[in-house]
Amino acid sequence: METLTHQHTPLNGSLSKVTKARGFSGAPVQFWPTCLEAMASVAGAELGLLLLQADDSSWKCSSIWPGDVSARAKARALEPCLGGLANQCLEHGNARLEVTASFVGCDEAHVVAVPMDISPSQQHCVAAFLIKDPMFHPDEAIARLQLMEDTPALYQARRMEAAARVDTDRLATILDLLALLNEKKRFMEAAMCLCNELASRFHCDRVSLGWLEKNLVRLQSISHTEKFEKKMEIVQRLETVMEEALEQDTEILCPARPDSGLITRDHQAYASSQNVAHLCSLPLRVDNEVVAILTCERSEQSFAEEEIKVLHLSCDMAARRLDTLKRLDRWFGARFINWSREKCASLVGVEHTWWKLLALTISIALAVLVFCKTTYRVEAPFSLRADAVAHVPAPFEGYIESTPVREGDAVKEGAPLLVFDTRDLRLEESSSIANLVRYRQESEKARAEKRPSEMQIANAMADQAQARLDLIRLRLSQSVIKAPMEGVILEGDFNDLLGAPVKKGDMLFRIASLESLYVEINVEEQDIHELRETAIGEIAFTSRPELEFPIRLNHISPIAVVKPGGNTFNTKAGVSGPPEEWWRPGMTGVAKVNTEKRTLLWIFTHETVDYLRLLLWW
Repeated sequence: METLTHQHTPLNGSLSKVTKARGFSGAPVQFWPTCLEAMASVAGAELGLLLLQADDSSWKCSSIWPGDVSARAKARALEPCLGGLANQCLEHGNARLEVTASFVGCDEAHVVAVPMDISPSQQHCVAAFLIKDPMFHPDEAIARLQLMEDTPALYQARRMEAAARVDTDRLATILDLLALLNEKKRFMEAAMCLCNELASRFHCDRVSLGWLEKNLVRLQSISHTEKFEKKMEIVQRLETVMEEALEQDTEILCPARPDSGLITRDHQAYASSQNVAHLCSLPLRVDNEVVAILTCERSEQSFAEEEIKVLHLSCDMAARRLDTLKRLDRWFGARFINWSREKCASLVGVEHTWWKLLALTISIALAVLVFCKTTYRVEAPFSLRADAVAHVPAPFEGYIESTPVREGDAVKEGAPLLVFDTRDLRLEESSSIANLVRYRQESEKARAEKRPSEMQIANAMADQAQARLDLIRLRLSQSVIKAPMEGVILEGDFNDLLGAPVKKGDMLFRIASLESLYVEINVEEQDIHELRETAIGEIAFTSRPELEFPIRLNHISPIAVVKPGGNTFNTKAGVSGPPEEWWRPGMTGVAKVNTEKRTLLWIFTHETVDYLRLLLWW
């Protein structure tokens, strides 16, 4: 019996709120509070929440009724249990939850939830309500709320119906305008019809049309004005306004929106001089190219967003017809010139563009290859050589004590290169001096005793000791090997061989002079016949390829050098100008020597042609 009593709980004047919610036609931000209020009134709830499911399946509260501080505090208190309640509601079609907390102001209250139909959106939506009035049983509240589940869908349907009605009116306006333009046979008639109709339909004080001619906008027609002088000040000002819109290739409103970022200086100047409150300039496009500018003027009401959309569509639909009439409404000579220009343009136009472009590219490439001549350059590797090279051998057997230079070092003439260990030589020198003194004393003693034979023997032994002493001193003077000439050390690095023995005649150093460098080019046999002595060219080193140095041939070897990859001829060339500081004998790179002028086709194909001639020769 208790359930029956709850089912007949009175609505208490909620019908007017339900009617208002189901017939609401305002903005969506105002609809949801109205809808929650009506549903809360029907269910006897004091708090209504609209829950939306996010992409991560979590639930967020998007609207609260009522919007006071107390309601928001209660919503925050209920937030932990709303996610599970919403999921249960989607699963079973409704949900209820008993809550007992101090924030509801009583010992027992209920939260009920029903799904909301927000088609055509794919997002899930649930409305939850807090009921603490004992007169409203939760089951009865759910039953009443379910009767209003389709309220959002009705609201969406009304909005779509209103939008469709606006689109229909917009389409009817554009079709009426096109019907009038299609009746016109001359360009000026059609332009005047367009300006008059737009001025009438959109309540404009003046509508002007400017056409693009030789990259300049020329005023063609003004609404309700059959004739005007092109030198009039207002005409020139209007053309300036239209060119400002043309340069920016977009519609321009004056006064401009705060976030537009467009330049409206000429529009503002025109509006100030003509006392025009509102201006709107729109481009007319044909094949995505601007051909004209339409300028509308109003002195009272500003241009609404919907009106600008209709004006855009009207311009887009009328542009093609006006462009056709503009091209046809000319004398025969002008039409013939335009026709000829279009036919010529069709050769590289949009039809079969890639094939035409390919054929044209191939034709130009063949013409360049066959008729264009350039200097043929023989390319070959080179190495830097030196004419003056000094070899420094070991003067005697000994041991290396120190060497202050390394390979690649530049040395002056007389600079020390290597020092021998002279300790043994010093001992031999002392021994030789002692022997020399002893033999001389013996010679003096024999002479005093008048023994000539012994004196001669002592003198001979003294001469032998003196010769030995001279040899030792010569070797001591040669213990420091010095550079015989100024140049660069090509070979000789004994820092890792300190204390090592060397034999007499061993090659210790090889020094090359930098003042007599020349280029040795190894030209392949198939290209040697192209070269002539005194031919000029350029070289680039492997270490510095960004630098090029001029050369001139001075000798071509008549004998080939046999190599595994093919025979080559050594060709000598001199470098124009002094050598660089960083040049070293043995450096390599690429040389290019100029020959005769040949066609590009011969340059690119002569190696292949020669190979085929040898292959197919019989």
